[in-house]
Formats: sequence, C-alpha cells, structure tokens
Amino acid sequence: YDMHGNVAEACADWFGREYYNESPTDDPQGPAEGADRIVMGGSWSADAFRCRCTHRRSNATSGAAQYFGFRVVCEQQ
Repeated sequence: YDMHGNVAEACADWFGREYYNESPTDDPQGPAEGADRIVMGGSWSADAFRCRCTHRRSNATSGAAQYFGFRVVCEQQ
C-alpha cells in the first residue's frame, strides 16, 4: 500500500524481454528460468519514466542496491 516511488520492487519472476508479447493474458508467470529477475517501478533515485508502476526491467540475481525492495504479502486470518 502506498509504496509508489519509494523503492523499486524486486520480483521473483524471471525476466524475458519478449515474454509478454507471447504470454497468456491471464496471470502470466514469466519464463520458467533465466539469468535475471524482474524489477518493477522506480525509486527515490529514478527519473519520472522509471517511477511508473508499469515500468519493468531486468536485474542480475546477484545484484543489490539501496533502491530495491520487496513486498511481503500475508493472508489475513
């Protein structure tokens, strides 16, 4: 909730440059394997174009930065 622009979201999905051109339209999961993970959105250090929540790019799995984060999702009991 209200994370837009604070940190870029590091995702578990593998990055595939052309994946969304040929993927299922309902809940695409990304390629089964790869070298890079998806990073969504932008952070406090990004320009306006990269701060869009739909902006996606790749990042090496060994990469880390002060502007990457992740979102924890828990079921409400």
